[in-house]
Amino acid sequence: MDKKSNNSNNYNLLSIYIDYLFGEKNFSLNTVQSYKHDVKQFLDFIQKPVEQVDSEEVLLFLFVQNDKDSSISSSTLARYHSSLNSFFDFLISRKYCSKNPMVYVDYPKVSRNLPDYLTIEEISKLFDTIERSNFDEHTKKRDNALFEIMYSCGLRVSEACSLTLDQINLEECYLIVYGKGRKERFVPFGQKALQKIKQYLPVRKSILKTNGSNIFISRLGKPMSRVAVWKRLKLYGQLAGFHKDIYPHILRHSFATHLLCNGADLRFVQELLGHSSIVTTEIYTDIDFTNLKKMYDNFIFKLK
Repeated sequence: MDKKSNNSNNYNLLSIYIDYLFGEKNFSLNTVQSYKHDVKQFLDFIQKPVEQVDSEEVLLFLFVQNDKDSSISSSTLARYHSSLNSFFDFLISRKYCSKNPMVYVDYPKVSRNLPDYLTIEEISKLFDTIERSNFDEHTKKRDNALFEIMYSCGLRVSEACSLTLDQINLEECYLIVYGKGRKERFVPFGQKALQKIKQYLPVRKSILKTNGSNIFISRLGKPMSRVAVWKRLKLYGQLAGFHKDIYPHILRHSFATHLLCNGADLRFVQELLGHSSIVTTEIYTDIDFTNLKKMYDNFIFKLK
């Protein structure tokens, strides 16, 4: 069989795999595009039927990717590994392939950078800045409620933007959140968030031009976009005089960090964040230890 036929068959399998990620796994568009990009690069590289691929060819592919771009990160190589492993597992499950060459390829070690977060004092300053701002009533109350919910529930920006009225229970104070892969989780919130939501909803209703159900909307009555949320938060960070980048995910990082620093169980934080693996949540324990070390160093300094 010539290379052109090999490529055609491989790309047909890739197309079936992509349909599977969308239809059965319910992965987001961004996640599917990432998988597609990685697998397609591999298929372009091997130029042979996937059934004939062995671990040495996978290692050569990863080596070439690293050699082409010396700045490629360990996390990118780990992503390639994960994408290819998932692809071959799928092929085996559908009997398109009999073996997974990835089982003989070690998972790249990923260096973990501690995520940025805001201190409790910085969180207070952020919300003071929002409340003292000169924006119109709708914008101020919406932003106050939006960022409070994002912080106190540890939401991803996409989760906050897609929140609808039927996902929030004001009587029992909890959200039904649909995370990655439409995975459902229940997240409680406190009285401060409840108060801000109740202050915002009447203003929201007054500018709503259709029967839309999204909670957080623009002055035109349309759902907030992720870019709009990012711009609003960045603006408040500048107004507050922060000397660090302020972006939506920093509120999620802060939520997890503050919970763990106050003694919350790691499994509990994992459930609230919607992490499928506790390994993802464990990075925040490194931050907790860093804080503990700073407190210790300050204490020792005072004794000298």
